[in-house]
Amino acid sequence: MLDSTNKKAKKNMLIQKIICSTGSSYDKLKNLSVSELNKTLKEIQLSSHPHSGCGSLKWKNCR
Repeated sequence: MLDSTNKKAKKNMLIQKIICSTGSSYDKLKNLSVSELNKTLKEIQLSSHPHSGCGSLKWKNCR
């Protein structure tokens, strides 16, 4: 049970980071697997400026 809770938490964190970076909707991302979310986040991070991603200040403003 703890393992599934950790997977849910990781998936939700990835979704939040993607939403923060792109403005995508939760409904669009919730059906993706953790590996697909990781791949999407890596692509976003590679294409963005290092200081325009989900830095601590931007992350706090998104939450």
